[in-house]
Parts: sequence; structure tokens; C-alpha cells
Amino acid sequence: MKMVITLHTYQLVLPCLLGVEGLVAEELRDMGAENVAPENGRVLCAGSPEMIARANIRSRFAERVLVLLGTFEAKSFESLFRGVKALPWTEWIGRDDAFPVKGRCLSSQLMSVPDCQAIIKKAVVESPIYPGLSVISAPYEGGAVRGDALEVLSKRMTDYFDEIILDTAAGMGEAFQAAGRVSDRALLVLTPDPVALRDGRIAADALLDGGMRTVRLVMNRVRADSFRTSGVRDLDECIDTVAVQLIAVLPESAEVQRAAAQGQPLAAGCMAYRAVDALAARLQGELVPLVVR
Repeated sequence: MKMVITLHTYQLVLPCLLGVEGLVAEELRDMGAENVAPENGRVLCAGSPEMIARANIRSRFAERVLVLLGTFEAKSFESLFRGVKALPWTEWIGRDDAFPVKGRCLSSQLMSVPDCQAIIKKAVVESPIYPGLSVISAPYEGGAVRGDALEVLSKRMTDYFDEIILDTAAGMGEAFQAAGRVSDRALLVLTPDPVALRDGRIAADALLDGGMRTVRLVMNRVRADSFRTSGVRDLDECIDTVAVQLIAVLPESAEVQRAAAQGQPLAAGCMAYRAVDALAARLQGELVPLVVR
């Protein structure tokens, strides 16, 4: 009995410097690639996984060996989003995988590479658990937040989202200041202890002085004994110290920690879920109880 193993054929793209497309094409033909087609700044071909490995090792002139997942015409950010979203990303990227989005412009109507990168990231990582929710994560290292770039990105994204939430790190550094300039309301998420409340007051004053229209207070990780052991008497003292309106009280919850560690949504019946759900409703202008019991 004869066994025949068939390797899948992929469409490949090999970017290169302008002027060396012919050399890349010649290399690929010598390696056995099929349907070799030079274009400006790149060479297209077809090949098996073995061909991908061979080109990565042996090509002297190509910058990368990329797999072409699909092609579509995009003359607007909306068409770019829809085209990227339709590609089979789950076949290539796992749930826990990280991936960078890089790009360059070559005779395109969409000339802003950073804007295209943001739209592509949004289209790829839309949450499978919460339809309509997308996340763009910050870099672990470097990648300083520039206020002008964040302002451009935020304005571009308003056409695609009802709400844009910018989660800044603790402190009042450049990221905090940049987010304050592009936002129309702010949530100060604080724990019920004197130091956090004092820092919250400083942040609230800075936001209001900077022209922020709405600042609200979220008391986080509140336990039954918080006001007996923290040195803060009650919620009224929290409000008086920070001097902004209270919009939510979120409990200390093992369910939150467990869900975050497992990458799973909160159980709908738990107290933390109901507290966050009430916060979302109040942000939308609904009249719901402040504290969930």
C-alpha cells in the first residue's frame, strides 16, 4: 500500500526593498515556488509549509516570508475593519496568543499606518465572550503614550464604538494626562483607605481644573469590615475627601480574581457581577440602586 501525504499550499508574500523584486523572484523559482509574481516592494508566490521554511532560511533578499490570509479592497476605515474581521484569524491565532500589528503604506488611500494598525487590532480581537467588546492592550515595555497620537486614535475610533474606555495606570503621569485631554468624563477607582482617597482628591482636582466635565467616584474592593479597619469611617467620608459624586461600590470578591485568572466572565448571579452591572447602568443614565446587597 502506498501512502500519499499532501501538504497544504499557501499564498505567500515576501516584502523586499524596491529594486530587488527580480532577485527575490529568481530565488523563489530556484527553490521551487509556484506562481511567482514580482510587484513593487514585494513578491507573491505559492508554496507548501516546506517552501515557507526553505524561503526563510535561503532567501538573501526578502525581508520576511508572510502568509497571505486574504485580499480585499479597502478605501475607508470601515471597509478595512469589515475586510479584516472576515478573515479566518481563529485558524492562526489562539485565545491566549499575543500578536503585533505592523504595516506600511504603498500607494494607498489609507495613508495613516497607526490608524490602520488600531482598526486591524480591533477587528481581530473582538471578544468572543462579549459581542461588541474589543480590547487594545498597552505594550509591556516602552511605547510611551503620546497625547497627540491618542487624541487622533480616539477620534477615529468614535465612528465604531458607543463607548471608549481608557484604563490608565496609577499615578498622574503622561498616560493619565493624555487620557484626561481626550475624555469627556472620568471614573476615579479607589480603595477605602486614607492614602488612596487623598491621592484621588489630587487627581480629581487636576481633572476638573483641566476642563473635565464629569468626574465620578468608584469605591473598589470594599469589604464588610472595611470601615472598621481602614481608618475611614464610612462612604460619606470617602465622598467628602475626594469631593466628587459616588457612582458605584464594588465589593472585594474572590469571584473577580478567579475569573480574571481564568480569562472567564463573572457568573451572572454573583454580587460582583451585579455591582458592575449596576455601574454600567448608571453610566448609561439609568436610575438603579447604588449598592447591591
